[in-house]
Amino acid sequence: MSDGQSWPGQLIHQAALFNNEELLVCVLQGEERGNINSQDICGRTAVYTAVSNDALQCLHILLDHGGE
Repeated sequence: MSDGQSWPGQLIHQAALFNNEELLVCVLQGEERGNINSQDICGRTAVYTAVSNDALQCLHILLDHGGE
């Protein structure tokens, strides 16, 4: 993960990080939805990332889709 390669759930985390609701909804409509609770290299979930960045709309979307 730290070598610059992508990892499961990365797009979900990025959408939460940048409060990109459109990207998050699109990503969660595909196979990536199965990675909604994946953790980044520091052990943070996308829900944690959304809360940390005041991305409240993304937080609601994540929670509505089973994010923890």
